[in-house]
Amino acid sequence: GGGGKLYLMLLYTNRRKKKMMKKRLISTMLIMACTMSLTLVGCGVKGERKEETKENSKEVVTLKIGASPNVVEVVKAMESSLEKEGYKLEVVAFDDIKQPNVALDEGSLDGNLYQHKPFLDSFNKDNGTNLTFVEPLFGGFTALYSEKWDSVENLPENAKIGIFQDASNQHRALVLGQDAGLFTLGEPSNNGMYTLLDIKENPKNIELVPLDTGGLNTGLSDLDGCFNQGTSMFLAEKDPTSYIAIEKDNTKFAIGLVVREEDKNAEWIEPFIKAFRTEDTKNKIDEYYKGSYVYFD
Repeated sequence: GGGGKLYLMLLYTNRRKKKMMKKRLISTMLIMACTMSLTLVGCGVKGERKEETKENSKEVVTLKIGASPNVVEVVKAMESSLEKEGYKLEVVAFDDIKQPNVALDEGSLDGNLYQHKPFLDSFNKDNGTNLTFVEPLFGGFTALYSEKWDSVENLPENAKIGIFQDASNQHRALVLGQDAGLFTLGEPSNNGMYTLLDIKENPKNIELVPLDTGGLNTGLSDLDGCFNQGTSMFLAEKDPTSYIAIEKDNTKFAIGLVVREEDKNAEWIEPFIKAFRTEDTKNKIDEYYKGSYVYFD
């Protein structure tokens, strides 16, 4: 009687304890599983945030590039292509052709883009600076224009043609005139540069009239033709591509990127040149300057 009841009570109690222990074990395991899951999820989120933070904290390098008035829009045309290379462009415009070099030498610019190497060599010599010409990128050109005649061959005898007054541009025009068959030159008499005195043969008796830039622009309506620069034609709201002859080689006067000597191998140099040579940049330059420039790739 009594012993049997006690046995049944003990058996019931043991089973109940086992069930409770089993429930606790399952609960503990579930809690642990949840904890581990949350930890893993938390780690994953934390890692992603770190990645995002790292990405967002990447500094965009701003390049300060100086330019003279006639090429400001050339440099601005690079902006989109340069952004794709990871750089922001800040164009600093100057009113003259010396200050961009002064500012670069003093360290307020990363580089400038407006000059050819002969000009830079002269500036370095006169100012004791050591600025470096990196690579030719583009350039203006000298050409022969006429509003009366559609070819060099059709220019009449005794034609009057305007030509530059200054020595370097006059030299370029005379070389072009010889290449175009207008006349023949002798030996250059001005430190390797041709002058009007160096014309030896002039079969059509062409009369060359020295004029300043303004005179060359307006002279087209009165003279048989004028030597001029494409950029000057553009600024005078004339078609720079309407020439009847163009110089064969203007690489000596190609405009290029200039930096301080210690920056000639800087990390941004290659992406900068790449950005300039994109079709997007060239198309924007051509759209604005109407074909005033040629490119050196």
